[in-house]
Amino acid sequence: MKVGDLVTLSASALKRDTLFRWRQDIPISIRKAKPVGLIVEVSHGKIGWVGGPQKIYKIRWMNSDAPKGREGNHGYMNFKFANLFYRRDLKYMSKRKIKKA
Repeated sequence: MKVGDLVTLSASALKRDTLFRWRQDIPISIRKAKPVGLIVEVSHGKIGWVGGPQKIYKIRWMNSDAPKGREGNHGYMNFKFANLFYRRDLKYMSKRKIKKA
C-alpha cells in the first residue's frame, strides 16, 4: 500500500470488538456505512504500548461517521493516535468494472 490508495476496513479489523459497528451482518439500527478512505501518510512505528514496530498508515476517511482509529470512536488511544491503522486493519477498495458498449 502506498500514499493515494483507496482503502476500507478489512475482515480482521471488523472482528475487533471496537470496530463492530461497521460490520455488515449486524442489525441495521446500529450499523454504520462501510467507510472509504485515502492513505495520506505511511510511517514505521507502533500504535500504543503493546507489540513491535510495523508500518502505520494514516487514513483520511471520506465518510463522516468513519472510525477515528483502531479503537473505534472512543478511548484514550484515539486522541493520541487519531486515524492511524496497521496494514492488517485495511484492504484495498475493489475497482468497479464498467462494461463497454
